[in-house]
Amino acid sequence: MFICFKLKYCFLLHLYSIIEIEKESKQIIKF
Repeated sequence: MFICFKLKYCFLLHLYSIIEIEKESKQIIKF
């Protein structure tokens, strides 16, 4: 159960980091 929660949390962090990278790359393209 706890491991599953950690995995989900890691997955969310991973998704969040991908979104942040997307935003940054879009800003660079706009710039």
